[in-house]
Amino acid sequence: MRSLKALAILTIFFASSMTLAMSGCTSPAPTPAPTAAPTATPAPTPATAALSITGMVNTPKNFTLDDLNGFTQHYAAWQNQAGNSTFNGTGPYVVDLLNATGTKAGAANVTLECTTPGNTFSNTVMLADLNSKYANSIIAYNWTGLNKQGVVVTNTNHTLQLIVPAGGGKNQVGDITLITVS
Repeated sequence: MRSLKALAILTIFFASSMTLAMSGCTSPAPTPAPTAAPTATPAPTPATAALSITGMVNTPKNFTLDDLNGFTQHYAAWQNQAGNSTFNGTGPYVVDLLNATGTKAGAANVTLECTTPGNTFSNTVMLADLNSKYANSIIAYNWTGLNKQGVVVTNTNHTLQLIVPAGGGKNQVGDITLITVS
C-alpha cells in the first residue's frame, strides 16, 4: 500500500509539474500598438524659378527645374581649345525654351546671365547665331566638368550650366538664371 501511495503522490507531483511547465510556454495575446495621433500633411512648397526668360518675348516665363525636365532632354559637351576645361550634361535646347516664350519680331540678341550676387556674368549672342551655329546649346541641370585647374566639378549645388558645344569659354555661362531677349 505504501508503494501505491508513493506512486499516487509521484503521479500528482508529475502532473502538477507538467501543468506548471506548460503554462509558462504560452504567451499572452499581444497588446496592440498605440495608434499614432494623426498629423497635418505639410503644405507643398511652391517650386521656385530656376531660369527666367524676359525681354522681347510674347510670354515671359519662369521655368522651374520640373518645367525644364519636361522638355526633351539632349546631351551636349564642350571642351576648350587647350583641352584643360570641359563641360558635359543633359538638358533642353535653349532654342526650345525661347520657342516656348515666343520671340517678338525685331528681336536680335539673347543675353545669357548668371545673376548670383558676387558671381555675376553674362554673354550676349545674336539670335540668328543661336538659331544656327549654336542651335544645339543646352541648359543643363545634370552636368559635370573639369575646370582649368584640372579639378572635376559636378552639379552638387543644383545650378544650371549653359553648354554651348560650338562656342568658346565665354559662352559657357555657369549658374545661369536669366535669359533676356532684346
